[in-house]
Amino acid sequence: MIEIKVDIDKLPDIFQLIDFLKSKEISMMQATNGWAEYTFNGFKPLHAGNYLFNSDRVYINDVPDNQFIVNRLSSKRYCLKPNLSKHRFLFRGQNTHYDHILSSFSRGDADDHLISNLRFEDFRCLLRSHPLFMMFERGIHLEPIKKPVFLEMNYYGLAQHYGFNTGLLDFTSDIWTAAFFACTKYKGNDTYEPITDVMKYPYGVIYVHNIIPSASFFALGFRSIGLQIYPRSGAQKGFFYEEGSTKLPVEQLVTPFFFRHNALNSQKIFELQDGGKRLFPKDDIQPFAQEILKSNEITGLAFMENLYTNQDDFDANLKRLSNHHISVNWHKRLMFTEDMLQSYYKDIKNGLWEHFCNQISFVDEKEEALKESLLSLPKNPYYRQFFDDGEFQKLRCIELHERQRAISNSKRKRDT
Repeated sequence: MIEIKVDIDKLPDIFQLIDFLKSKEISMMQATNGWAEYTFNGFKPLHAGNYLFNSDRVYINDVPDNQFIVNRLSSKRYCLKPNLSKHRFLFRGQNTHYDHILSSFSRGDADDHLISNLRFEDFRCLLRSHPLFMMFERGIHLEPIKKPVFLEMNYYGLAQHYGFNTGLLDFTSDIWTAAFFACTKYKGNDTYEPITDVMKYPYGVIYVHNIIPSASFFALGFRSIGLQIYPRSGAQKGFFYEEGSTKLPVEQLVTPFFFRHNALNSQKIFELQDGGKRLFPKDDIQPFAQEILKSNEITGLAFMENLYTNQDDFDANLKRLSNHHISVNWHKRLMFTEDMLQSYYKDIKNGLWEHFCNQISFVDEKEEALKESLLSLPKNPYYRQFFDDGEFQKLRCIELHERQRAISNSKRKRDT
């Protein structure tokens, strides 16, 4: 840990720092009329446009700040991105400062990486059996668009929010979210406590990335996660920095702003987020994520998918897992159980789909039909299988057959 070359007592407290950063952000926005007159190194000015394919809409719009914008990605898919029309910065809060900002994945060795990747694969397999994830992967048709719309369900980003080791570093467009993580200590299992020992933790830090629309989410390694089916990333206005996506370490892309810890202020920040419950709203997938993280078994499908993704050696990976007392269960399937599905159908009846859709904005008034089409999908006979218990059972039988065939094909290739 590096020492700050200033007197700790001269640092601002967390609320003073928040006020300073908010005023700095506002003044920058005023200087460029929001984003309307923003330019960078000769790039064309941003323009809102009135069509779905314009990715600048996330910066220039008149929708409420708490809405998530349908934003086109370079992959031609769409993400549900936190609204940046009133935001110039991305923030990351830490309760202390280190020489290098690294993910837990980067701090592990090769065996840690293997186990982390396998557990993520199992988590992804579980999520992919969720009716809505299955629907989004297949694409949805929204009137009056003629082509299917593919919404990006960011499995890797979601895994980061459920305690899996990934090569991602959390950022947020909401300074209060960053302040919570800067003023608390993680106690495990989604629980935090406010910093009270100011002798051990004399100062914290808010890292600030100044968004460059033409570069931040392309060349510089920042990515959106935003709104997903499960609410955590949306509640945290989630972005992340993907390690290894650029030759630049994240320390060169952010500016640290230090503040002195104060037990009373830490408690206030803690209470503002209801002890973290606002940022980690209760959902049904969390206990199953913990079960995967603590398990000494890996499914065969996760093992084979990781094997061919990374071009690893079959026997070497088995041996490495055995050294950590982890076995591969070739017959185990991670998928939504009947109880989990019944809980999902109960949530659907209680307004889960409407709540999800009402956080989404297509920006332009001419696109209201798209929003209405999205809201009405449960009534659309082509999508009933994802919202109706009886219809979904037929779809799941097909899905099980496809997965079993994938495992069989993978093992057959290995044997030959």
